Amino acid sequence: MTRKQVSGPQLNKILHQDKIQYKQNDQWLLYSKYQDRGLTQSYTFDFEHRDGRLEAKMNTRWTQAGRLFIHELLNKREIKPNIEKHYVDVR
Repeated sequence: MTRKQVSGPQLNKILHQDKIQYKQNDQWLLYSKYQDRGLTQSYTFDFEHRDGRLEAKMNTRWTQAGRLFIHELLNKREIKPNIEKHYVDVR
């Protein structure tokens, strides 16, 4: 059986369509149903614009539990995350 593959932007679209995450001010956030499961962590990062202005932004990162959650979700849809595309199942 050949499984479909998914890119990062496609994954964000799937998670948004499934009402798992939404985008607010350029940051993906989890809907309340998923917020207290330890699936993501948010952090602040500082950066400098080309014109020298400094700014801080929030970013969301998936935890190990979140990556497992996504992996299980994609397996149910028979979708292979891009990270797996180079590995061969030797079972």
